[in-house]
Amino acid sequence: MKKQHLWVLILVLNVLQVFSQTDFREGYLINKSNDTIYGLIDYKGNRANAMKCVYKKNIHSNSVTYTPEDINGYRFKNSKYYVSKSIVIDNKPTQLFLEYLINGIVDIYYYMNYNDRFYFISDENDQLHELKINENEFHRNGKLYKKDSKEYIGVLKYIFQDSPKISKETEKTTLNHKSLINISLKYHNEVCKGDECIIYEKKVSKTKQSFGILTGINLLSHAKSKKNIYYTKNKQFGNEFVPSIGVFYKINIPYISEKTYFQYEGTYSNINLKTSTLYIEPTYRINYLSDKNISRKSFNNSFNFRHEYIKGRIKPTFQLGMYVNYFFKKENNTNVTIIEPWSTNNENYRSEYPDNAPINKYEGDIYPYNEIDYGIHFGIGLKGKFIKNKDFFIDLKYQRGLVLQEGLYTSTFMLNLGLEILK
Repeated sequence: MKKQHLWVLILVLNVLQVFSQTDFREGYLINKSNDTIYGLIDYKGNRANAMKCVYKKNIHSNSVTYTPEDINGYRFKNSKYYVSKSIVIDNKPTQLFLEYLINGIVDIYYYMNYNDRFYFISDENDQLHELKINENEFHRNGKLYKKDSKEYIGVLKYIFQDSPKISKETEKTTLNHKSLINISLKYHNEVCKGDECIIYEKKVSKTKQSFGILTGINLLSHAKSKKNIYYTKNKQFGNEFVPSIGVFYKINIPYISEKTYFQYEGTYSNINLKTSTLYIEPTYRINYLSDKNISRKSFNNSFNFRHEYIKGRIKPTFQLGMYVNYFFKKENNTNVTIIEPWSTNNENYRSEYPDNAPINKYEGDIYPYNEIDYGIHFGIGLKGKFIKNKDFFIDLKYQRGLVLQEGLYTSTFMLNLGLEILK
């Protein structure tokens, strides 16, 4: 077990190292003097981009981190543009880099944190107004109801009041990038035909899907049982190498990040476990000799989020998720021999058993474990291109089960090789 814990620690450290890698892209920042300074900027997710700008003059330079208080904004080349703005979230003022979606007679900004998405619109006086949906509660006939109130429509009507036509169209507007940009562009073109309206929004990449096959080898072990049953005391299955084969389906999540994917993996395995143990009952010194053979077929359903870096021919990956393992065609053969040495001190027993203590035998075929085991897993890997531009990947994952049996848990190291077939 100590060696397993060491491997887990090594795996975690590698995961952290992979996850901390940077993705510097061409861009520029705008300082407090409104000077434009070109260089490289670390491309992160929406929340990280809102908190800081990590800048390098060139690939060999040391990086410098700027906060929204330090600079006016920054932009990636032909991509996202962030500007420093002071806003109020949950009644707390905060300074953030908001994503600049459209620059016209009115401007639209966007911010996303762990829980919510926020849109803001600025009027001709550069005053920010939040666009939001409020949830109202009311009672009717003794029951509590909830209804969304589209407060943002009233704000849009006010901002677009110089155009009755556009103000009317706001009633059909939804709270997303496309809808807000479209109506803002229409308003700009109608009331300010002499100036160009600039759309900074980065076009979200189309959904990418892929399907393929995978095979692997798994190192399976079980923790000691804590259950108070004599024939499970001291029971320790050895480490078993179990091959697996299956399929995977992967789809990107562009609204979170162009580097984030959801992946499902379904794999089949045939598992055979053997163990022999001796348990000596401490009070009466009864010996329990136990032999257990277990075989089961397994179909493991794995659901994970993958973070894939986009630079280089061989790209590092990071995975985190959960699994549900279903067992079928289960067989169990348990033989327990019970030796009672204390009875040899009795004269009647000595006459009946002159050479040995009484021996009882027990055989059982009841499968003692749950049909379903679920838990968590995480891992690291490498991804590259194969023949005809098909993706292949190799993953090293650690999987920890939670519910095989009360006090008995599975611990699995998995080495998987996947090959894309369709996309």
